[in-house]
Amino acid sequence: MNIIEFHILEELIRQDQKWGADRTLLTHTWLSILCEETGEIAEAALKDDLAAMRSELIQAAAICRQIIEAIDDGRALIPLKLTTGEETK
Repeated sequence: MNIIEFHILEELIRQDQKWGADRTLLTHTWLSILCEETGEIAEAALKDDLAAMRSELIQAAAICRQIIEAIDDGRALIPLKLTTGEETK
């Protein structure tokens, strides 16, 4: 395991301790979390803060891994779509 993988694993553990390891979330919620991290990456980049950018990238990588694990484990829920009735015609 290289240092980057180690830091991602550390972040996964931190997030699991904070939010719980078996989170079941809607796919839209997972995407919102990832977008929030992406915004923080962009903010750090605009400030030319490479240390903050690296930290946010580690957090985003951990979120990506969690999303993949949630999909594989069946914990990523697809929201029910409201129908208009047009689909049955």
